[in-house]
Amino acid sequence: MENITFLKKGNGFTFALVLAIILFLMPPTSSFAKSNSNIKVLTTYFDRDKEGNNETSFKDREGNFATDYTSVDSNKYEISNTSGCSNPEFKGVSPSEFGLSGGIFDGSLSATDVDVSSKWGLPMGSILVSFTGGSTNSTGTTFSVRDGFPITFTFSGTIPVKVTASHSPIIPGRKRDGIIALDGTQYIQTVTLPAGMVEGNVGDDFFVNNVTVGNEAPERITWVSQSTVTAIEFYTTSESIQNGVWLNLQPVACPDTDGDGVPDSVDLDDDNDGILDTTEDPDLDGDGDPLTDPLDSDSDGYPDHLDIDSDDDGIPDNVEAQTTDGYIAPNDDDAATYASNDGVNSAYPDGLTPVNTDGTDEPDYLDMDTDNDLVPDNNEGNDFDFDGVPDQAYTGTDTDGDGLDDGYEGSDVNDGFDVNDEIDDPANDLPDTDGTEDVNYRDLDDDGDGIDTPDEDADNDGDPTDDDTDNDGTPDYLDPDGGPDTDGDGVPDSVDLDDDNDGILDTTEDPDLDGDGDPLTDPLDSDSDGYPDHLDIDSDDDGIPDNVEAQTTDGYIAPNDDDAATYASNDGVNSAYPDGLTPVNTDGTDEPDYLDMDTDNDLVPDNNEGNDFDFDGVPDQAYTGTDTDGDGLDDGYEGSDVNDGFDVNDEIDDPANDLPDTDGTEDVNYRDLDDDGDGIDTPDEDADNDGDPTDDDTDNDGTPDYLDPDNKVEVNQLVTPNEDGDNDFLFIRGLELVDNNSLQIFNRWGVKVYEGTNYNNQNNVFDGRSKGRSTLSVNDYLPAGVYFYIFEYQLTGSQSHTVEDGYIYISK
Repeated sequence: MENITFLKKGNGFTFALVLAIILFLMPPTSSFAKSNSNIKVLTTYFDRDKEGNNETSFKDREGNFATDYTSVDSNKYEISNTSGCSNPEFKGVSPSEFGLSGGIFDGSLSATDVDVSSKWGLPMGSILVSFTGGSTNSTGTTFSVRDGFPITFTFSGTIPVKVTASHSPIIPGRKRDGIIALDGTQYIQTVTLPAGMVEGNVGDDFFVNNVTVGNEAPERITWVSQSTVTAIEFYTTSESIQNGVWLNLQPVACPDTDGDGVPDSVDLDDDNDGILDTTEDPDLDGDGDPLTDPLDSDSDGYPDHLDIDSDDDGIPDNVEAQTTDGYIAPNDDDAATYASNDGVNSAYPDGLTPVNTDGTDEPDYLDMDTDNDLVPDNNEGNDFDFDGVPDQAYTGTDTDGDGLDDGYEGSDVNDGFDVNDEIDDPANDLPDTDGTEDVNYRDLDDDGDGIDTPDEDADNDGDPTDDDTDNDGTPDYLDPDGGPDTDGDGVPDSVDLDDDNDGILDTTEDPDLDGDGDPLTDPLDSDSDGYPDHLDIDSDDDGIPDNVEAQTTDGYIAPNDDDAATYASNDGVNSAYPDGLTPVNTDGTDEPDYLDMDTDNDLVPDNNEGNDFDFDGVPDQAYTGTDTDGDGLDDGYEGSDVNDGFDVNDEIDDPANDLPDTDGTEDVNYRDLDDDGDGIDTPDEDADNDGDPTDDDTDNDGTPDYLDPDNKVEVNQLVTPNEDGDNDFLFIRGLELVDNNSLQIFNRWGVKVYEGTNYNNQNNVFDGRSKGRSTLSVNDYLPAGVYFYIFEYQLTGSQSHTVEDGYIYISK
């Protein structure tokens, strides 16, 4: 067996030039590829005919003819071992170990989970080898392949494996030998090839082409895997039945994950991120050893001490463990320096103490939302165009096995343990919308508009990235000009304590139906006009602004003409009401006045009493259903300017004189239980008892009784005792003006059919039934017809008696 030496910075051992499977006791590393990222020189070859044209004469593994391919010139590397550990010797795996004989050329052989662990004295189950499509050479000393009959090996067991694969040095002219990395593993071909043999790869297909005839390599053609392997296929385009392939296995006792030349077993920082293993391992099993039962915070299969991005947010742990302004990039240490520092980079001789920006939960390198602003770090750390969508996203693939997902790797997804991964200056290399405070993933106010990012989640769904209130394509939390300011005071609603500027704080206008204490979510809209109360200057749609109804009439204070600076200093509250208004409740029942459609409970709604300036019982300003300026006050009540915006008292600077007040005493009509001051409460002036005093005008002077202080006593002339609710009893108007009264009723023959005192239109009434001497029994209904009445009464405060008489008619 011929040997070849590989050069590699920091490690060294000699490989046998055969198909080798190198077994690791720890997870795979990519240190070999990282240290030798420039070992391949790519060259494109063309086979030309005598006229100089490309000739389609080379057959690939599928049996097709290719016109060109890419070659790779390989260099040799020496791997020195300074760790004090020694690797077990190489041991070959041959067909005989699977109980196979020679001369089987049809690819019919297979085996499942053959345990070869004992070759190195390893426990059973450590190394299991399976294969399908197998053939053997004529003597049975090795496996073989031929065109159309590839062989596939798979590896399992408790110890992962690394593979070195070898083909016979003889490749017939115009043929190809190769391997397929079925698991995506990268390979390096290690043999110096003679002229006419060219190596290359297309994706996971690694091969050597013989572009001439009658040519062979000086030794077996060998590929070395750069990480652990689970499956590999050998193939050839040669029809020969004697194309041999070989397997050699080598357990490796001393893994060096970060490739710094210090084995993990003695390396204090196995992934070289500056965070010591003792910090990255919470010692769940209590043995103080991060190599046993280690923590894998992001569940990506790489424990934290072997993972350069332990929370999978795309920002390397080395960056997140340090402050932005104080960031120190790792030094380019050599193997000797790493050895003297026990595997710790010289930039961090004592290891890093990870930063915890929000001071809660986990340190930044384990915290998926470092600043607790509801936008995860994998967004904020990768959104370079500030549209709320990360420009680099998680893919689920990690080509170099360093724990940093390929989606975040930048230009080179196979750069190994590059612990800061192109982020040499976080302050300038990571997104920072406002250029102040810190980069976005550590900035609670990303756009620097004075509104913390969580407060810019307008729909309160826990995701500020989907809120763009001005529809400019930039979410509010990244848009310093974004966010609604309903009342135009210069303070965005999200931080304005009084969004409609009516003096009633939002916390008062929102009853917190959803229990979150935030008026911006599930807000109350009392009048169902589409404007929630905290954005509505007339929350009950009665035409009287909330700012007026929230205060007493005599104690009314109009809002001040504040400038933007004053509003900003008062969090959006007008300086006339620094602590906000406590809304008045005139009737002491149900809702406060600004939500009460009948403030004085007098049966006449406020939208009538507050807008009936000619005192005829009909409002002079009425609801239209249109709100031009969107302030919640209907255009019908807006006055001279329907588009004046949030004019919260809307021309009512002096309610006592600007609102209707019939009697000029007590209070304005919408707050006065006796509107006309005649001593009779408005509900008692509802003569027909239909619940609407506005349609009762007993003296027919055009002014309803509740607004007419000159009412008189008057007996209605019709009784219809049919229980239809109209004229079921004899109604006498003005009873509220008398103290004592008596009523007598006679039929046309002069017989008294009813007599009573203290008649009250309520429970002491004449309802058409007899209560005096008659041919009818008491309580029988009288027949229809004309009857004569005598009503005697004494007006309140008078010593004289008045007698009125006349006729009434009973109709069935």
